[in-house]
Amino acid sequence: MKSNSFIKRIAILLSNLLSLLITSIYGIRKADSFNNSILIINTEKLGDIILAVDFLLSLRNANRYLNYELLIPEKFSSLFDWNELKYNPVTINKYKYRYNLLYRLNMIKHVRQKRYLRVINITQERGMINEELTLLSGAENTTAMKGSSLYLPDIILERNNKHYTEILDSPYPNEYKRLSYYLEENNISPAANDKIFGDNTVSLNSINSHLKEKNYIIIAPMSSEMERSWGIDNYRQLASLIKGEIVLIGNAEERQQLDSFPSAGENIINLAGELSYNQIAFLIKNCLSFIGNDSGLTHMAHQLRAPLIAIIGGGKYGKFFPYKERRDAIFLFHLMDCFGCDWNCIHDKKYCLVNVTPESVYNKIISLKEQLNEN
Repeated sequence: MKSNSFIKRIAILLSNLLSLLITSIYGIRKADSFNNSILIINTEKLGDIILAVDFLLSLRNANRYLNYELLIPEKFSSLFDWNELKYNPVTINKYKYRYNLLYRLNMIKHVRQKRYLRVINITQERGMINEELTLLSGAENTTAMKGSSLYLPDIILERNNKHYTEILDSPYPNEYKRLSYYLEENNISPAANDKIFGDNTVSLNSINSHLKEKNYIIIAPMSSEMERSWGIDNYRQLASLIKGEIVLIGNAEERQQLDSFPSAGENIINLAGELSYNQIAFLIKNCLSFIGNDSGLTHMAHQLRAPLIAIIGGGKYGKFFPYKERRDAIFLFHLMDCFGCDWNCIHDKKYCLVNVTPESVYNKIISLKEQLNEN
């Protein structure tokens, strides 16, 4: 583990040095002329991209630019109905960008040729890729949404900060509110839309022939960072308590672990790795309730306003969840003094998660169902 951590630090150092060299060769300078276009850069994970949706919609509805473009990792290119979102996609392969110099230079060239009037780096953590593309874009105006970085050495961070047109440090630790702060500062009204995931052509039968009615509970037990997860065993125990139909979702790599769920009564359908994003969105939008971790799929459920129960713990409490609070979105955790530890746990177990029992989650499912029936 220590060896992997050391190698990762060396890789980050070398990547930053290469970035320093590339930006020095190109020169951080503005283009000679500009198109009335804006580029939003977000190179983070699924949850970060979904969390920013209201920001993107609000910015687009303000109608201050002729063209709106969004740069995200290419693996999320099918996430949105781009006609509904009303952004042009610009996608990037982050692995190739880091390790294929020709790809990297072509990507920089592509962005520079657009001659954007403004580029906003909304990525929740400023790092080499999003910094490089923002500062080398040649845009007339460049905005960073925070003045600090976990990944950039101080000497590079200080240099880069001098080249941004604007650094907007939000007073809010929460990522959703951080983006909302930009809207507030620029007098842009908030907007929302649950149609952007393009599920209009999806049906239950097109997803799975066994799903006949919209009376299922979705469980998404996995996370890209499993230290945030409530634990696969807890989800198994929870599933054994639920009598109705359960749909398990996740990616292809997670499918085998989810196959180990109890199958008594054949009420559990494992669709991990089998669904497109618009199929996942359709399932979530039409479920009885959604249960998951602090994860991208939970962010999707929240954006779609599905009744949800999220077991989030305290490692990053307040940074992501909870936000946009509503009565049918329940966030569970065991409150402790050490909340906000960034998952650098000082205890022998993550009690903020461990002390949330399957029985207590099941009881919340029942109370949520009764609340929805009352309405």
